[in-house]
Amino acid sequence: MFLQSSKVLLRSFSPEDADQYYEIACDDSIRKYLMYFYTKTPDDSVRLINDLCNCDFSNNFWFAVCDSRTGELVGVLAAFRTFSLVLEICFFTGKKYRRCGYCINALELFINYVKENTKYASLFFNVETTNASSHAILRRLGISIQDGQEYFVYSLHTRK
Repeated sequence: MFLQSSKVLLRSFSPEDADQYYEIACDDSIRKYLMYFYTKTPDDSVRLINDLCNCDFSNNFWFAVCDSRTGELVGVLAAFRTFSLVLEICFFTGKKYRRCGYCINALELFINYVKENTKYASLFFNVETTNASSHAILRRLGISIQDGQEYFVYSLHTRK
């Protein structure tokens, strides 16, 4: 499965993504927020990407976020089924791709896909209080904050 706009392509991971993934995910400004995609070495990245290529995605979505024009991996967007009709979303881009609109565009594509093609009723984003970039992205998308101490929980209801 893939989703595409003029700016981003959301596609499945391929083994060739491992080196670019490691380059993006090893940055300390990203690593401190990673709960699911943490890799310490290039070999860890190869194992993670190979695992993603061989996963059953019936309850989860894992996308390589790529530049539509170049095909270059710029980030990751993932959604995990947490309850029957609820997805928890995780997203990040590499340092050199920040403030270029990739996350916003990728999230808009994915949110529209969920609204139009799935039965999921809610999307949740658990964001650490110190992660100002993610807070700004979610506010810009109009996603409402609920509450939190260490994490702020944002939610978007896709069904009425």
